[in-house]
Amino acid sequence: MVRDAQRTQGMSVIDLMVTLLLLSMAALGMVRVSAHVKTVLDNATAQQAAWRLADEMADWLRLRGDRPLGEMPEDPSALLSAAQTFTACYTDACAPADAARHFLDDWYRRLRESVPGARLALCREDVLLTTSVVPGWACGGSGRGWQLKLGWRQGRPDRADAPAIVLTVPGAP
Repeated sequence: MVRDAQRTQGMSVIDLMVTLLLLSMAALGMVRVSAHVKTVLDNATAQQAAWRLADEMADWLRLRGDRPLGEMPEDPSALLSAAQTFTACYTDACAPADAARHFLDDWYRRLRESVPGARLALCREDVLLTTSVVPGWACGGSGRGWQLKLGWRQGRPDRADAPAIVLTVPGAP
């Protein structure tokens, strides 16, 4: 009887190991949830920045900011070279084409910082998209309007080859 009383006091080594195993599994689960939450927040932040920048580019196109540049290529970054800087447009008057390039340079810088791995296509198309068609990157139309396509891979493995954002900007009358 004395022996039974001694046994019920405290925990055995097996009890401690089971308790440590359960605590370790709970901690590992919390780390995985935390990593998932961080990924979701990073993706949401990138998506919010992409929508804000796409809306800004659509406004610029709507206001005909591209007019001084002549014909815009599908990838407007082709108008910029790594050596060009347009900081003079902050302090001095610029020619219209330099001001347009300055806007594009600044816009692309913010896009690279906010949305890693972003891809942009600007297409001359007047076609409105329907929800039944998944848009691709190819530009095939012509017209006065623009179709702005913006996408990135982060957090979108199932639709990495399709633009995440497609905005149709009406052309000038």
